[in-house]
Amino acid sequence: MFGSKYWVHTLRERCEISFDLCTLPKEGESIYSFLFRIATVENVYTSLQFLLDNVNHSTVYSCNLNFCKASGVQKKLAEIVQQGGLFPEKLTLNQFEKLFFDKPPNKRDLELFFYQKRVKYCPQCMREDPFHRLQWDIANVTVCLEHELLLLERCTSCQKTTSIFDLMAGHCRCGTFIEDTQSETVLSAMVMEAQRITQSLIAGNTTEMELNAGSNINARDYFRLVHLFSSLLHHFDGNHLVFKHFPILGESANYLLKGGEERDVQMITAVHTAAYFLLSTPDECFNEVVRTLEEMTTFPEKRFIYKRRLLRKIIDFPALEDHQSLYDEYLRNLTYVYPRRKNEITIPDSNYYTLQETLEKLSITYKQCMHLIEAGFLKGHQRPRTVRKNMMFTKSDVDAWSLKRKSLLTSEQVAKALGIHRLQVWKLADAGLLPALRGPKVDGFQKRLFEPETVAAFLQNVTTGTVVMVKPSPEWKSFHESLLHLHNSGFNAIELTQLILTGRIKTAVASKELSLSGIFLHKRDVQKLIAEARQKRIDEIGYTVKEISSMLNVGQRKVQRWIDDGAIDVARKIPKGKSFSQYVKKSDVENLMYSQANVH
Repeated sequence: MFGSKYWVHTLRERCEISFDLCTLPKEGESIYSFLFRIATVENVYTSLQFLLDNVNHSTVYSCNLNFCKASGVQKKLAEIVQQGGLFPEKLTLNQFEKLFFDKPPNKRDLELFFYQKRVKYCPQCMREDPFHRLQWDIANVTVCLEHELLLLERCTSCQKTTSIFDLMAGHCRCGTFIEDTQSETVLSAMVMEAQRITQSLIAGNTTEMELNAGSNINARDYFRLVHLFSSLLHHFDGNHLVFKHFPILGESANYLLKGGEERDVQMITAVHTAAYFLLSTPDECFNEVVRTLEEMTTFPEKRFIYKRRLLRKIIDFPALEDHQSLYDEYLRNLTYVYPRRKNEITIPDSNYYTLQETLEKLSITYKQCMHLIEAGFLKGHQRPRTVRKNMMFTKSDVDAWSLKRKSLLTSEQVAKALGIHRLQVWKLADAGLLPALRGPKVDGFQKRLFEPETVAAFLQNVTTGTVVMVKPSPEWKSFHESLLHLHNSGFNAIELTQLILTGRIKTAVASKELSLSGIFLHKRDVQKLIAEARQKRIDEIGYTVKEISSMLNVGQRKVQRWIDDGAIDVARKIPKGKSFSQYVKKSDVENLMYSQANVH
């Protein structure tokens, strides 16, 4: 009788009646939460989708919609609230716009300061009164002060992020109820202090924060400084001293959301607490942060240059007198040049080599020079920009590396000293048995370089416990001969060396010949290894055709006919050159032997 549009219109009218008469927003409630409660009053509907005409269905379910824009869904929500005689600004994040931004925010600003496609919540608050608090959408608000709990943003069952629709519906998409979730993170006193100050300034309960120097900063300056410190800490190691109150385990700090990176509640809490820590108590680790910043920006890697500008903005801030005095003291105690400082220190050229002089003295390319800087063997210093390739190096560092480089051994020299092939030296280095000072897996350098002391120590470890063999004996086999015998059993040079180092194989060394080629292995130990490897292969894979032929005293062709006729099942085929090896399970061979014995 009536179409679907009629029922939607009727439901909208029922909603508006409830809205006008009895439904009012709760203290601190968001516009999405308020309208959702209106839409679902008396179980009329399951979401606020039907309040809006011609709106993308997914938007209402996936976005928070708590920051009103000039057009779109947010504008329509604001108009609905305004028609009810209320001020939509009180229910939206727009009221905090002047607190966080100097100019109208762009898309990235909104992503940085506000949650838009997922939501944080306190499970205890939702149990007591199930509605969405607007402050939960502010990124730096990560703790419920009333219950002293870290806010949740993921379902404790399926670990998926919680949308605002899931929160207001009371359950996750996996079926877990919001009221059944728990937050168990233990919070330090510094985390709670940072959150109390932040949330008090957001709510307007206080208008200023007092610093240790005795000066005060207003709410706008507070959030500007917290943002500067947080940006400064972006990409810092999670184990840095500045994160001691809320460590970031196994990660680097992520604040600026560069390169599509995401950040969770724990990350935001850690960075925000560290930023507050630097702002309120700079004497504890501010200079340590400056030192780390210098290490990140010493060599010419441009992605961190912006941090120098951030540091200068912080130092030049009028109210930060303690930070200024600590920075001045740090500069006075410097024993080397701080790159691109505002007041550039003049470098005495007599104590430094230019980049070109360094390349010529060390006979290296520019790329190799950058490798040495990254590995810490050289320290590059910036000169004024008027100088081409404005890098300088202390003569002591260059001379020290030049002297050290002459003493280092290449892979070819080590291979000759050990009596093995160069490829085996590479494998020993990559396995950590013969540590290289430089190399692809050490610092990204293409060539592997070894210290003579390391090679000598390796030989010493290999030959520890060996006996000196005066003359050749049939009971001993050379390292290479033993490796040939063990190769078919799956052993390589690295594994054989490990067995020697652990003492599983008895070794001897020819007099006056200290190298791997001069090491002999006892024949009995080699045969034992072959037998153990064979037995392990039989237990795990099975017997070969040749072994079955020998055990049954029949020809290999007959065994192959049994396999072709299906009398024996092949458990595995392993390629071997142009053909392949066939293996039969141990149990199948035993059954075959039993049946053959009964026949005879």
